[in-house]
Amino acid sequence: MDERPTDVLSRHTQPWGGVVVSDDDLLVATLMTFGVYASDDGQLTILRALGEAEHSTARFTGYCDACARARLIPPTGQALSDVRAAVQFAAVHHHADVD
Repeated sequence: MDERPTDVLSRHTQPWGGVVVSDDDLLVATLMTFGVYASDDGQLTILRALGEAEHSTARFTGYCDACARARLIPPTGQALSDVRAAVQFAAVHHHADVD
């Protein structure tokens, strides 16, 4: 008898195959579902823009504590035009990642 798990998260980690979701896909799904993404270490946050803001064309705002402290981005965050820009922002701003 084949006892494969029925929940989605378990199915992605099993050795007999199935869909493996990339980190970028998870980030996009998180942003589209909840409107916010925060890194595990809390240094990186991406928020869906609410209403008319200073950056009216921005759909998201990216915050990176390390870059804001170094004055590489504004302390109020960097305007991100779309979900692709949000994914790129996350990829560039993971400074503390160590394998």
